[in-house]
Amino acid sequence: MVKKKHIEAMDVLLTMKQSEKNAEYFDIHKLINDLNKQIKHKCWELNADGRYDKTIEIVDKYSSYIDCVEILEDLCNFIANSMQEYNYNNKYDEAINLYNKYHHRFLNNVFLSNKLLNEYELASHKIILESKPRNVMLILTNSCDLNCIMCYQNKEVEKNIDKKLVDIVLNNLQYLEKIVWQGGEVLILPYFKDILLKTLQFPRIHQVITSNFQNVSQDIIELISKNNIQLTISIDGAVKKTYENIRMGASFDKLKENLKKLNKYIVEYKSKMTLQINFLIMKNNYKEISDIVDFAYKYKFSIVVFLRCVTDNENLKITKEYEKDIEVYIKQATEKAEKYNIKIINVFSEFNDVVCSEKEREDVCENKEIVNNEGLSCHLPWYEMTIQEDNAIKPHCTCGYTRITDTDKHNNIYDVWNGKIMQEYRIHILKSDEKKCIDKCRLMSLDFRKKFNR
Repeated sequence: MVKKKHIEAMDVLLTMKQSEKNAEYFDIHKLINDLNKQIKHKCWELNADGRYDKTIEIVDKYSSYIDCVEILEDLCNFIANSMQEYNYNNKYDEAINLYNKYHHRFLNNVFLSNKLLNEYELASHKIILESKPRNVMLILTNSCDLNCIMCYQNKEVEKNIDKKLVDIVLNNLQYLEKIVWQGGEVLILPYFKDILLKTLQFPRIHQVITSNFQNVSQDIIELISKNNIQLTISIDGAVKKTYENIRMGASFDKLKENLKKLNKYIVEYKSKMTLQINFLIMKNNYKEISDIVDFAYKYKFSIVVFLRCVTDNENLKITKEYEKDIEVYIKQATEKAEKYNIKIINVFSEFNDVVCSEKEREDVCENKEIVNNEGLSCHLPWYEMTIQEDNAIKPHCTCGYTRITDTDKHNNIYDVWNGKIMQEYRIHILKSDEKKCIDKCRLMSLDFRKKFNR
């Protein structure tokens, strides 16, 4: 609890602040700021301990002494995280109770109130939502400047997302926590910089760009680093020959040159951006799994993700006999990454191209009693939305079924977010009917399907 002496001290400092003479002897502003920090830290401890009522008591009692905006935002995030934990563990009534108790405190903040409302509507198993999406992935185009050997994109006909759908998202930035930009290759689009500048007006949004980082202008490199945008770069070879044989049309030298420019701006702006490598494991690069960690360290990457190349090409596809060797290489890479303080995310073993057997389908998808006892199997249709380059809409890019959207019928965010397609996803989850979900996603961990922004 904030002690009475803190408030008495603040009274004295505020009185002293009114006299210019005191400035000769004391840095009044620093003393006030230090005291504010102590009070905020105490509130943070109370929130971490789940004692939300005590934090509210401090805010109500001493709002004339302290800046309450940050304290209330921290409080809301703690409550939202608690609701999410309850939802994750299928304790939906507990999440609803938290919402009913505290949501009225945040009605004046559209971002915070939307976050709580969204968790409440998930817990209440709503199909039509009043809350807005908190995550959006926009796959802007299938156009790309490379011709990667494992690419599944059909690039015979160029497809670009309808500008109307992009504008709908841009008109609702005040609610968003995260935007993922993907292609094709988004950094070659002439209009992308203008879109990025609009989204940067909302600095709380965590932005992620996925790119091959080949043909990128210097001003975009500067903009990305200056604004702490997470950059995920697809790099499937640690040496020139392997990289250029996989990423057809790419230059390993150009990649390294662009990374040097980026690293320069990271230092100049003291950037806190996250740099990530996505490494698709296939037959012709798996021996470089450990080497890519050295490359990551050299160019200031903090995350390396190992993924299985999902392909029908037998020359690339990882078959059973390769898996033991690959796990050894990943283990070596992980040990090396620990020394470099680089995070390894091994999705290779989890997200693969193995299709469920009929027996697995019955066990995982058709046993309603088991599924119901475990709660909802997936929360993504309540949290987020992906809009593809062909205007198809679905919760996540890995979701397996969707239809092309008639954009003439979509004039605002609710038309998209609560459209027939998104409603169908929610209904299927609520009915424990996952037959329309792809096998790969059903075999993913609950952390992928139910965890959210933390």
